[in-house]
Amino acid sequence: MKFLLPLLLTASLSAHAAKCISHRGQHSESIENSIGAIKGALELNADGIEIDIRHTKDGIAILMHDETLQRVVDHSQKDCLVSAKVSDLTFAQIQMCRLNDGQIIPTLEEALKLFANNETMVFIELKDKFSENTISAISQSDIAHNRIRFISFKTKFLRSARKIFPEIKLLRLSRVVPFFAFTRGMNVDYPLRQYTFFARLFGNETGVWAFDDKDPIHRMHQSKIDYITTDFIERCLNAK
Repeated sequence: MKFLLPLLLTASLSAHAAKCISHRGQHSESIENSIGAIKGALELNADGIEIDIRHTKDGIAILMHDETLQRVVDHSQKDCLVSAKVSDLTFAQIQMCRLNDGQIIPTLEEALKLFANNETMVFIELKDKFSENTISAISQSDIAHNRIRFISFKTKFLRSARKIFPEIKLLRLSRVVPFFAFTRGMNVDYPLRQYTFFARLFGNETGVWAFDDKDPIHRMHQSKIDYITTDFIERCLNAK
């Protein structure tokens, strides 16, 4: 009988444990949104990996969070237009740049290939509108669509995604009270985690961000949310 209670407690906590999503990959050693960061998160057996995509002037989706390359590329490269917006650069111009750790700036198509032979989820944050090239990359990838989530701060991008890929689930990113959660899943800033009940009430998926190393991730696992997106993926996995 003394062994039964710990087993029941473990089963109860496991039932509510969220999936741990690695924010922009494991970038403690590799730079964010890089091939190395994705591989690092895969090696840690992350439940999912979040990546950001922006489109070049000629419609190629690259992995990039910011509007410009300035924060993440090596400024010593004389042919790299570090201050220009990604949307104003062609893919050929992007290829003239290297990330701060020497890696190339990957395309969405290159990144998706890393997910082909595993069960890891991929969370694609939409920073702008789809291109035909991006639609083709997702359609022709070997990733089952039930493993993909589109996320964005912009409702208009999610609406477009729903029209093109109606079978792929959506999560709206938010820093404010998400009254629109009845229409789609919700991924909210950690202090707003109590508002995820709006999405749950209507049967939609829920998630929180947890970027601060002081966030009590173990308590989030017991909050009946689906996903925890975090820079501290090992701590999230251990807390499960």
